[in-house]
Amino acid sequence: MKVQDVMTPNPETCSPRENLAAAAMMMWRCDCGVIPVADDDGTVRGVITDRDICMAVATQHRYADDIRVEEVMSRQICAVAPSDDVEVAQSRMRSERVRRLPVVEDGRLAGLISINDLILNADSAGRGKRDRISTDEVMSVLRSISGHGTVDGAEAAPL
Repeated sequence: MKVQDVMTPNPETCSPRENLAAAAMMMWRCDCGVIPVADDDGTVRGVITDRDICMAVATQHRYADDIRVEEVMSRQICAVAPSDDVEVAQSRMRSERVRRLPVVEDGRLAGLISINDLILNADSAGRGKRDRISTDEVMSVLRSISGHGTVDGAEAAPL
């Protein structure tokens, strides 16, 4: 199965120049926790998450409408292509420990694929191994993403 078969096409984006309040309103309106950040021409520059917004407001002691997205967005773009196999997305989610990936074609945003997309499509097409998403594999990815990191070489205690 290909990424394009399960991704959310044409997600809403925000500009790096927008403020965090505007990005948070987009998330509220779209019922999501991440917004891709793109230039006017659609070139992906990063992503901003609900956690990025909360942590910036809490630690910078500034109002959300006084902080620009570009100040706190993640610039490390870990993406997949629409034509990639879903296994590529699963592998990237696992290695980067992220729940969502921009889907980029020719540098421009084509969609977004999330762990939710994988869960909702797991074992959905039983036409052979290449045409289905394994529930066990999706759970393995989710387990990897959700695992606690380390603190000074020791495993962090669960919350």
